[in-house]
Amino acid sequence: MLLNYSKAEIEEDPQGLSVIITLKIAAFWALLSKKRQKIKTKKVNKFERHHSLCLIYIQKISSISNMIL
Repeated sequence: MLLNYSKAEIEEDPQGLSVIITLKIAAFWALLSKKRQKIKTKKVNKFERHHSLCLIYIQKISSISNMIL
């Protein structure tokens, strides 16, 4: 699994860049799911919750695309 790569393995890997990007995306999903849990526990209506999640998705995806570029 990609998350089991050590730093040395990533540096030796000729495809290291894609592995690092994949690790960043995995970290992004972990962070996003944590934020989703916080939003779910708040007492808000479904529209507000959906709107908040959409904003988080847009912010995180744009930050990842900036990291990749």
